[in-house]
Amino acid sequence: MEKQFETNIHSIMRSNGFYRFDRFIIEEMGFDIEGLEENEIKELRHHALLEFRKKTGRNNIATLPTIRRWFGTNSYRRPSREQVYKICFALGADREKTAEYLTIGLGEPCFQINDYSEMIFLYGIDNKLTYEDCEQMIAMFEESMGEDISFDGIHPTDEMWSLYEAKMNLPKEKFMQWMISHAEWFRGYSCTMLRYVKTIKSKIVKEIKYDSSKRLEDLLKEAGYYAWRKVHNDDKSERIMIQNFVKSYKGSKFYKVSESLGQNILELCNIVYETRETNRKVLDTIYSPIKRTWKQKRINPDEPLYVMGEKYMSDLLRVPMWKEKMINCQRALRILSKINENNKTPDWILNLCKDLQGDCNMMFDTVSGAKHIINEYMRENQRRCILLQRNDLMPMILYLAQSKYAHEHPNEYKKDEAKIAFVTLADTVLTACYMEPFNEKYELDALLSTCFQEDEMYSYSDLLDVYFERERSE
Repeated sequence: MEKQFETNIHSIMRSNGFYRFDRFIIEEMGFDIEGLEENEIKELRHHALLEFRKKTGRNNIATLPTIRRWFGTNSYRRPSREQVYKICFALGADREKTAEYLTIGLGEPCFQINDYSEMIFLYGIDNKLTYEDCEQMIAMFEESMGEDISFDGIHPTDEMWSLYEAKMNLPKEKFMQWMISHAEWFRGYSCTMLRYVKTIKSKIVKEIKYDSSKRLEDLLKEAGYYAWRKVHNDDKSERIMIQNFVKSYKGSKFYKVSESLGQNILELCNIVYETRETNRKVLDTIYSPIKRTWKQKRINPDEPLYVMGEKYMSDLLRVPMWKEKMINCQRALRILSKINENNKTPDWILNLCKDLQGDCNMMFDTVSGAKHIINEYMRENQRRCILLQRNDLMPMILYLAQSKYAHEHPNEYKKDEAKIAFVTLADTVLTACYMEPFNEKYELDALLSTCFQEDEMYSYSDLLDVYFERERSE
């Protein structure tokens, strides 16, 4: 591994000048930490926190220890998306500034216009309402949704934005009437972002198959398969024929397969002829199986690098199902909150509880029992309603861009040309997903840039090697 590659990564890891939420909000409070010593930055964090408390009128956005962590005093933790909305309402931020808090500060997508809560928050910001006003509107929307509502996925994000822009100046009552009359549009997730994730995954699978097919062809030539195949001209599929060759013809004069070579052929054969687009293969290719054992779950989102787990990717791709269940749970709880605890559960909520509970026999025919079932389900599964992050996309984009470049330039590598191809693809995807474009002020983006060295491209897996090795040694 090139020494400069490791040196660049170590340099980035030592730097404290990268953008994350604490630096963003400190700058928003009118302070600049650029070029300051650590003790000076610590003092500045405190002053910025005091300014924030002053500007928000000591609003009860969160507990004081939580707010301190947003500013990186003692420890750091970025706020949740809901907390960012509370911050923006307390500061009286406009649409553009709130968008910056979401995209630059959090590194998340801009307003999720397909989510009824976020559209209402956006309406509140545009029309100078309070956070509490918006909470009341959300409650009204959830209480007014039909029992048998079925969410559609036919309105893309751009169309939802156009519809909102045409209605945003309506009085609150008429705006709510419009939303309620089209409640099925607010499915809670972006079809555009989901489509990009699925498309990228499919393209990665194709790249994996392409590379594997080339390696398989070379190994089959080495093993004498093609000469054997001319003699055994069966009607069976090529996959079956290759497996038969490896497993059944060790006495043949054409057979030149060692145990390890045979195993490699079978593994590549399974990849090339597999019809399913498995998450495991995609993740193993990007992160490598060994590195995935380091971190089986998605780590702290405040860390720049992580190893994605199969469960996380599965939930990400199945977000329509999880989101619809959560919406149904939220509106059910809203309805149940207005009914006596001992009353009979409404039929549609009873059916929802049966769906959530599965084969268990817990009683939920009363309001009290139904509320217990729904709250337990939400506590266990809320985290599965994943909102796509920049960190989810960037490693996949890197793999795709590097593979494409390698195929188009098999005999020549030019660092600047390869990096431009990666940045161009990243900007295209990130912009379409309403996220901040590639920028080396973010630690992840700077780390990915190091994968393009003068004489060689390095993978995300190579990057993790150096990053976690350094982390373990400190």
